[in-house]
Amino acid sequence: MNENNGNNNHFSSKEEMIKAINTGSKSNMGSSRKRASALILAIVIGVAVLVIALGVAAYTVFRITEIEVEGLEYYSSEDIIEAIGIEVGDSIFFANEKRFAKRLAGDFPMIYSLKLEKKYEYPSGIKLIVTEEEPSYSFDYAGECAVVSKKGKIIYLGKTIPEKFSGVMKMNVPEVSLAVEGEVIKYRDDTDVEAVEEVLTKLRECTFKEQIAFVDMKSRFDIKVKYGDRFTILFGDRTDFDVKLKFVDGIIETLEKGEKGTINVKNPKKAYFIEE
Repeated sequence: MNENNGNNNHFSSKEEMIKAINTGSKSNMGSSRKRASALILAIVIGVAVLVIALGVAAYTVFRITEIEVEGLEYYSSEDIIEAIGIEVGDSIFFANEKRFAKRLAGDFPMIYSLKLEKKYEYPSGIKLIVTEEEPSYSFDYAGECAVVSKKGKIIYLGKTIPEKFSGVMKMNVPEVSLAVEGEVIKYRDDTDVEAVEEVLTKLRECTFKEQIAFVDMKSRFDIKVKYGDRFTILFGDRTDFDVKLKFVDGIIETLEKGEKGTINVKNPKKAYFIEE
């Protein structure tokens, strides 16, 4: 009887022993691979379940219960909310500032900027903070009426001026090369842009700004201003414009309340008034 150090496995040859060892190793490797595959599958399923759960939570838990619009003067909240395409009941995660701003850009030229604030705690909601363009002046263009903002943007172009722009300063402007609603106005001569803005800025700050009925800047070298129904003020060019405005104030102070006529300050040193 042969003893094999207490081992019950008997091999007839060395080759059989090596074969048995290799077979056992392959069996163990196969089992390890199966366990690893099962673990990876479990992780993938777990991640998928988590993503689905988060998606369901985002859609069901974080629903918008209130939409607020702040800063409007020329548009209604209802129009803005309808245009951005979101409503009460939608997920708050669907609210996107850049996408909303893009949707408003074409049909709402008065809007200068849009900021979105989100409230995630229940009840969740969003606030749209709108900054609108500030109207500066209006002028006639190709049979239509154009309204320009203080930033030079055409914020309205149509047959008749809406009531909301009725108080905007009326102008006769230099030759325009392009006037498209939603775009910055372009004059034939680029230097006219600076000239118009400079003059209008000073007129907005002058003492008689509330009485200005019309500004004629067809030529920046022959600027005229209509003061209510009383005076036509001749400024000439914009040289020493601040000084010229002070002379206008001085002349008006010397006149009787009902007097009408022309104030000429083209040359401040020789400023004068011609009664109508």
